Formats: sequence, C-alpha cells, structure tokens
Amino acid sequence: MALLAVLPSLGTLSAPLVAEDAGILGHVHRHGAWEDWVGPQYGLHLLAFWRPVVSASWWLQEAISGVDPLPLRAVNLLCHALAAVVVGLVARRAGAGALGALAAGGLAAVFPEQGGTVTWAAGRTDGIVSLGMALACLAVLARRPAAAFAAAFLACATKEFAFALPVWAAALLLAKGSPRIERRRDLWRGLAPLCAAVGIALVSRRLALGAWGGGYLAGASRGGLL
Repeated sequence: MALLAVLPSLGTLSAPLVAEDAGILGHVHRHGAWEDWVGPQYGLHLLAFWRPVVSASWWLQEAISGVDPLPLRAVNLLCHALAAVVVGLVARRAGAGALGALAAGGLAAVFPEQGGTVTWAAGRTDGIVSLGMALACLAVLARRPAAAFAAAFLACATKEFAFALPVWAAALLLAKGSPRIERRRDLWRGLAPLCAAVGIALVSRRLALGAWGGGYLAGASRGGLL
C-alpha cells in the first residue's frame, strides 16, 4: 500500500514551488505557528478557513528545512502513504479480510490524484486530514477513546471534512457485525470522544473566525469580492 502511494510522485518531488506555496512560507516565517489558532488561516479574511494544524506544519518545516521543495513534498508524501496504510488497518478492524484491507488501502493510495495532494505543496491539507481521520477511526475501532479524541480534534483543525467523523465512525462500527447490545454500547463509547472533539473544534473555529460559516464564500457574504 505504501509503495502504491509513493511511486506516482517520486519524479515530482523536486519540482519548483508555485506562488501560493511561497506566500504561505512567507506568512508562517513572519507570523509563527500560533496566530492561525486564533484567527483565519494565513490572515486571509476573504477566504476564511480555520486550519491551524496545517499552518503549524508549514512553520515547523520552514524552521527546519527552509524553502527547499523536496522535504516539503516528502512530508506530503509521507502523510499520504501513512493514510493509505491506516485505511487498510481500519478496514481490517472493521471486519474486512486481508484482501479487502489491501483493496481499501490501495484505493486510498491512488486516490485522490496525487498532483493536488503531494506535488502541490499547499495540498498537504488533504494528506494530513486523511491521516488524522483514519487514525481517529482506527482508535474508535480499537476502543481507545483518548487517542480517538486527540486525532479527531487535530483532524478538525486541519480541514472541514473531519467534522463528518462521527458519521464515518458510526458506519464502521455498524459494519463490524457485532451482537446488537455490544454494537449499541460500542456506538455510544466510540462516538462520544469524536462528538466531543468535533464540538470543541467547532467552538474554537467560531471564536477564531467570528462566524459559524466561512470558506470560499466568506468574502462574498461580506461584499469583499466585489
């Protein structure tokens, strides 16, 4: 699975950065890792996102390896490959056989298109959130509530996809085919830490952005795109 995830991107790791990548590196160099925890990502109000984990990853890398595109993309590729492996483990925990787990991990390895996930340095958002969501689901299936909470909160602080984690986890718990009483108990125990993490992340996002909405339409709703 990891090999499937790595091979398509090997020839692109040293390609030049694009303008958006350079702008992000400049922002985190000037403002540090913590500003985006309490405000919109990269200080942008027209595109209001709360994704502080991504900003922190950029800051840490800029401090360690500078602006060299190869290590930036290597981290993207590592997240993508690890997410594929964890998806396979999730499928196995959910009751899939060895072939089913390999198929699940293999699909994650080749999807989404890696140009936007690995080669585009700013596309690391998808790799990080995929890994966080997969780890949260694995922790739920393994009955590790503290790990599930931590992974879910960090995933929510990476990209909005993660707010749907309770739905994904519920589907996986129901797919296990356990006896009804045990399944109901697992649902409550499994979903509680995820719902708590999503709730705290939603409130944190609201405090940072000043609104429950946001995203690409934030500027339009304020007349900022006119």
